[in-house]
Amino acid sequence: MFKKLSLETWTFVYIVLFFLLIGMNFFPFLFQENGRMIGGFNLGVEGNILHVLSGIWAATALWYSRNSMLYYFRVFGTVYLLDGVVGLIVGKAFLNLNLFRSDVVPHDDFMVRLLLNTPHLLIGGLAVIIGFMLFRKYAN
Repeated sequence: MFKKLSLETWTFVYIVLFFLLIGMNFFPFLFQENGRMIGGFNLGVEGNILHVLSGIWAATALWYSRNSMLYYFRVFGTVYLLDGVVGLIVGKAFLNLNLFRSDVVPHDDFMVRLLLNTPHLLIGGLAVIIGFMLFRKYAN
C-alpha cells in the first residue's frame, strides 16, 4: 500500500490531516461537557499552533522539492514520534511544553496515556517510515 502512493500524495495527506485537526476545533459536537475533544483530547493554543505550523511546513515542502518533503518526514516524524513515546512513558508530552510545566499533572493511567499519545505514535511513526524506509523510492 505504501509504495503505491507518491511522496507528493503522502505530503498532501499530512497537510490535510493537520488542517482537519485545526478544523475540529470548530465542531462543538466533538466536545464533551468537560471541554475535551472526543472524550480525552484537549487541543490547547500550543497544540493548535503546532498543528498549523506542521501543516504549513508540509505545504512548503510540497511546493519546494522532493528532498524537502523527505526532510519534512524525517525530522517531523522523528520529533512527533518521540513526543508520543515520551508522553506514553512520562504522561506528559514535550511539544506542547507540558513536560516542562510543573502545574501540569502527568496521567497515571497507562490506558489514558496510550489513548492520548496514539495519534502522535501513528502519525509520527508513519512519517518516519515514509522518510527513512521508503526514501530509496522517493529520493531524486
